[in-house]
Amino acid sequence: DYNAATGFEKTTYKMKIPTDYISKLEKGLHILSEMVGYATLDDSSFEKERKIVEYSQKGVHDFAWVASKNSEDTIKIYRGKNGREIKVRLFLYETDTKYTERFFKAVFNSLRFFEEHIFPYPYEQITVVDVPRTSRSGGMEYPTLIAVSANLLSPLATHQPEKLLIHEFSHQFFYGILANNETEEAWLDEGFASYFADKITSEYYGNGKLSFRFLGEIPVYGINYYSFCDIPIIYSLGYYDKPEYSSALKRYYLEPALGTIADTSYLLPTRLAYVVNAYSKPEIMLTVLERMLRENKFFKLLGNYAKAFKFRHPKGKDFWEFFLKEEPSLNWFVQQIYYGTQTFDDRIRYLKQTGDNEYELFVERLRDGYFPHRIAVYTEKDTLYLNWHEKGRYKIFRFRSPHKVISADIDPKSINLFDLNFANNSYTIQSQPTGKYSLIMRWFFWLQNALMILGSAG
Repeated sequence: DYNAATGFEKTTYKMKIPTDYISKLEKGLHILSEMVGYATLDDSSFEKERKIVEYSQKGVHDFAWVASKNSEDTIKIYRGKNGREIKVRLFLYETDTKYTERFFKAVFNSLRFFEEHIFPYPYEQITVVDVPRTSRSGGMEYPTLIAVSANLLSPLATHQPEKLLIHEFSHQFFYGILANNETEEAWLDEGFASYFADKITSEYYGNGKLSFRFLGEIPVYGINYYSFCDIPIIYSLGYYDKPEYSSALKRYYLEPALGTIADTSYLLPTRLAYVVNAYSKPEIMLTVLERMLRENKFFKLLGNYAKAFKFRHPKGKDFWEFFLKEEPSLNWFVQQIYYGTQTFDDRIRYLKQTGDNEYELFVERLRDGYFPHRIAVYTEKDTLYLNWHEKGRYKIFRFRSPHKVISADIDPKSINLFDLNFANNSYTIQSQPTGKYSLIMRWFFWLQNALMILGSAG
C-alpha cells in the first residue's frame, strides 16, 4: 500500500541545526515541540558545528516546520461538544493582524462542522501560519499545520482568506488522516477539500459576492469578463450572489472532457486538465451526489467512509466500493462522471398546445451523457411532473391539463450541475422579450467601455 513518508504509528524527524542557532531558536523549538508532540536535543549526536534535534508525533505521516522572527503568536482554545479542548495557534505578520478574529472564526467553524458531520478533529492542536504574499506556500497543508496568506484588502463578502483557510483545514482529514496518494489520485484530497470548503463557507457565511481585483489588489464587486494587465476592460458592476460551487463550474466549463477523474493525476496532459479533474469536477461530482441523496444521508455516508479509513491510505477504488455498497443504483453515475468523459446538455426543443387541454413537450440530449430527470410543467393553477428516465437521445411527452400550461423546466432543482447550458432547460409557450432587452443593454455598455478605452489610447 501507498505510504506517504511513513505510517501512522509514530513519526520521527531529525533536523541538523547550526550550534550557534540553538539559543536563537530556543523559543521556536519550544513552540515546535508543542506542535508535534515532543522534541529532544540530542547532545550525543552532533557534528563539529551542528546538533541534531529530534521530533516525534503519533498519528501523522508528514511533517513541516516554520521559522520566522516577524510573526506574532496568538492562541485560543476551541471546546468541542464533549468538552475536549483543542489549542488553535496563529502565527501572523503584523500587517495581517487585522484578520486575527476572522482566522480564528474560520478554524472554529471548520472544527465544529467536521465534529458534527464527519468525526472530531483528533489532535490536540492546529496551527495556522501566515506566510508572505510573495511566497508560493500560501495555501499548503501538513498534519496539524496550515500555511495561508491574505490579500491586503479582503472584505468579508469576498470570503477570502476564510475559504482558503477552510480548504486547507479540510486537508487535515482528506490528505492528513485519510492519507491518499496525492500525486496519483489528487481528487481524493483536493476534490474533497474543495467540496467541504464550499460547504462550510456557505454554512457559516452564506453566499459570497462575485468580485474581481483591480491591479491585482483592490477588490471590486461585480463580474470581470476581460482584463488586460490586471485592468478590467469588459465588466459589470453590482452585488451578485456567488453560489458555493460557482468557481468549480467556471473551471469545469473551460475543459469538461480532457481526461477523467480516474486518470493518474500527474499524467494528465495540461495544467488545466489537472485542476479540473483534481479539484473542480470532483467537487461538482460530490455536490451532485449530495443533491441526489439529500444532505443528511450523504454526510452520513461520507462520515462512515471517513471513519472506516481514518489513519489509513485509501485509494479511489476503496471509496467507490464503499459508496456503491450503500448506493448500488448509482453505478451509471460513477461510470460516466468518474471513469468517463461524458458531457451533458439537455434541452427543451418545444412546448406547445395541440388541442383542447392537450399539450406536447419535446426534450432532447445534445451531448453523450445520460442523466435521469424530473421535468416540471407549470400551469396557471398547479405544477405537473413528468419523468424522463429513458436513455434515448430524445422523448416526446403528450399530456393533458385542465389548466392553461405556461412553461416547463428540465431539472427544476438543478441537481445535475454538469449541464453545460442551463439556459435551454426551460421553455415558455408565450415568448418573454425582456431578457433579450437586458442582454442588448449590457452589450451596449461593454461596447461603450471598449470604445472609450481605444479612444483614449489614440
